[in-house]
Amino acid sequence: QQIRILERQRQELLEVNKQWDQQFRSMKQHYEKKVAEVKARLGASQRSISELEEERHQNQQECERLQKEKEILNEALNELKEENKVLKEQKASVTKKKEYYKCEISRLNKEKGGKYSHLGRAVLPVRYLLLYNTDLAECKRELFFLVYLVFRFFYNYFTSAHRNCCPGYCQPHVFKN
Repeated sequence: QQIRILERQRQELLEVNKQWDQQFRSMKQHYEKKVAEVKARLGASQRSISELEEERHQNQQECERLQKEKEILNEALNELKEENKVLKEQKASVTKKKEYYKCEISRLNKEKGGKYSHLGRAVLPVRYLLLYNTDLAECKRELFFLVYLVFRFFYNYFTSAHRNCCPGYCQPHVFKN
């Protein structure tokens, strides 16, 4: 009878052992599946993190490039502002000289009226040419060169007219371009 009891206990123990083994295996499969899912999510997260890191790195490089470009453009803007300021100063200087020359021409024209009736036509363009010749070296050549050509034309015109009138008096000047 004890053998039967032991045999039954053994059968019950084997049955419990089988149930425990099945539960253990199902739990093991369940947790292995969970671990695989977590590993997959971890891998996806790591890939996502590496992609975000790469994107951040690219954005940082782009930001640095844009910052450098901004600095270069600011430097160019400052240079252009400075150049604009210098050009405005030059324009003001040229405007003042233009006014001065207008006054000087007016003064010389008034002076010409009385004293230089027959010589004025030849002498005044020489004065004008000398004034403009000096400024050709100092100021913008393009602006004054046109005026210089006009005065040279008038000088040549009046000199030839004066030569016809008073031969031997007026020596022709040679002007450099």
